[in-house]
Amino acid sequence: MPREAGASDGRKALERLHGRGLRGEGVRIGHLDTGVDGRHRALEDAVGSYVEIGQNGVPHSCTVARDSGEHGTQDAGVMVARPTGSHPGGCAPGASLASAAVIEGRRSILRVLVGVDWLLDQQVRIVCLPFGTAEPTPILDGALEALERAGVLVVAAVGNRGSGTVASPADRDRVLAVGAVDAYGRVPRFSGGRSLGSGERTVPDLVAPGCDVITTANGGGYVGASGTSIATAWVAGVGALLLQAHPDSPPRRLATALRESARPIAGSAPHRAGGGIVDPEASLAWLDEPAAEPLGAPASTSRAKPTWCDPRLQVQLATADPGSLVEALVLGRDAGIADLAEELAIRHGASPAPAIELPRLRTLFLRTRPDVLRQLAATSRVEAVSAPDTFGDL
Repeated sequence: MPREAGASDGRKALERLHGRGLRGEGVRIGHLDTGVDGRHRALEDAVGSYVEIGQNGVPHSCTVARDSGEHGTQDAGVMVARPTGSHPGGCAPGASLASAAVIEGRRSILRVLVGVDWLLDQQVRIVCLPFGTAEPTPILDGALEALERAGVLVVAAVGNRGSGTVASPADRDRVLAVGAVDAYGRVPRFSGGRSLGSGERTVPDLVAPGCDVITTANGGGYVGASGTSIATAWVAGVGALLLQAHPDSPPRRLATALRESARPIAGSAPHRAGGGIVDPEASLAWLDEPAAEPLGAPASTSRAKPTWCDPRLQVQLATADPGSLVEALVLGRDAGIADLAEELAIRHGASPAPAIELPRLRTLFLRTRPDVLRQLAATSRVEAVSAPDTFGDL
């Protein structure tokens, strides 16, 4: 079967950019995953910083980065693996990682949010989100807004449940949604995609190699890996090359370059392939052209949104004992949400709940009585309320 140009040729395009001196030097990629094998010979000098976010939401520094599974090391290799005698390296073999282990175990949404807050201090320019959930995640909107405000491009996997599905947060605004393509330029059955809302946006935005890609394995060596997370890591690596060449590019301009320069796949519907296969050289050429006009951040619409309440949490609140404590994440419309939560707790005769405050993300994690949480969710100052679980890798 003939191969679609842009799929099997993806590695050759990367090597041509590497030959021009574009290897991602000076660019740090944020990586929220199961961790990364920092002892792997292709990754040992690629991990610039590493932290593990415990199931209680508390960050723990480690001397050597490690992977609780294998997913994180595979994605890391696609992005930044250094060349060895047996492997040519990742898409951006000169870039570095700021990696946080966040998605194994309980309270994964809380841990992702704490991981984003940590990344805001790590000078990252791209964040790779190779995980998702079938449930919508408006609770992440404050974090995505904070990343965009810091000049960070966010790329997320569209999911592995096939046509007509999308994993969140790939469905959120301020995210470049990525699907997979095989070596023949075909979108595999597992790659997700669908129209969102009223059909004004369709995901994925583009696709990238995500089938049988040879990458680093936890514990050493290499392995063939597939999934939209692999494709997302590929796009993150390409983005690092573009940022080395155009370090002042804001995230919206970078996302537009990747999306608009993608190579269309003949006969593929938009909800399967988006704009087409990522084309590193065409993306660079797009950025080389002067911007027609500045692409600033979109105007915030958070105050116009109705409060969103996680359906799982609604069920829990409906059946909870009045004296019990319920865990929840709360996204406020401003950074003062913690003071409001304490005020309501005192008003209801409850002790102020232990909480993790993430003011840059306008987000609060707390344990409090059901009546306090119901009242908090009903106030106009709250944008979203969610259970603290659950994400999975893709």
